[in-house]
Amino acid sequence: MSKPLLRLVGISKSYSGRKILDGINFEVYPGDFVSISGISGVGKSTLLNIMALFEKQDAGEYYINDEPIPTKEIDVCRIRNNNFGFIFQAYNLLSGLTTCQNIVVPLQYADKEHQEAGLGRIKELIVRLGLEHIENEKVDNLSGGEKQRVAIARALINNPRIIFADEPTGNLDISSRDKVLSILKDLNSLTGVAIVIVTHDIEVASCAWRKLKIFDSKLCEG
Repeated sequence: MSKPLLRLVGISKSYSGRKILDGINFEVYPGDFVSISGISGVGKSTLLNIMALFEKQDAGEYYINDEPIPTKEIDVCRIRNNNFGFIFQAYNLLSGLTTCQNIVVPLQYADKEHQEAGLGRIKELIVRLGLEHIENEKVDNLSGGEKQRVAIARALINNPRIIFADEPTGNLDISSRDKVLSILKDLNSLTGVAIVIVTHDIEVASCAWRKLKIFDSKLCEG
């Protein structure tokens, strides 16, 4: 069996004395497609932010590629930029820039090897995600579904090992939601990139082949 890309052991997190996560154990393997569901406020995004190294746990251990995460922020940023891609509910695209300009933004923070590889990957991503007709269009003029496809391309530009998606279809209509989910499933099956998606939408959660939920501060089978 392959080694996990990411491993959490006994992760706990509290806010203002309220325990949100309690003793979470979790592993992400190559090719995983995992959904984490639960009602609003249950801690889904908190767990995702800890996995994505945007937030620190109060207790527990975090391993990336079987190594504990470093303590220096510059090394944490390097791990994040070289291993992870991110898709957000609100797209988080840069207003005033074109589709292509938004896709390459993560390359500014990558090491030279990833920058060179990413620049050679732009056209492939634009074609794969059906963005050819809007590659030079400013993202302000795009529909919600188009914006999220741009965001997916941006998440893939560094050839990540794991994509973290936080309510990626929350702002989309049903048709656009289904297109985005189809894209994510295809990427997972064709490229092997692991996907971890948090959602309160049962339809979205059901697309993953590994389904978990947060209940009473614990992570359990969904």
